[in-house]
Amino acid sequence: MKEAQFYWGPFARGCYIAAWCFCPVFMWTNPKVLLSYLPLLMFLGLGLRPLLEATGLYHLFQAILLKRDDAAWEKINKTHRQKVNQKERSNSLKQRRVKDPRLPKNW
Repeated sequence: MKEAQFYWGPFARGCYIAAWCFCPVFMWTNPKVLLSYLPLLMFLGLGLRPLLEATGLYHLFQAILLKRDDAAWEKINKTHRQKVNQKERSNSLKQRRVKDPRLPKNW
């Protein structure tokens, strides 16, 4: 048997266990809902992971998340580089011996 490509996190497992705990509530309030609810839970527990692995949707989703994270880090790094460059330029202009006429009076 080949090893699984991914594992469900604690939040997903908790939601799945909570969904199973609601079965008696549905059986007591509306047993007709239970006829569609139980097969849904069986599919989520047994069939969703192999389906995601076989179709490659999991890797596609991971690639999209990675691309989004890279774009966010690129934006953060770009703004940080701009701030550092502005600070360096400001310090170099402040430390000149001859005042630049383009600067304000109290610079």
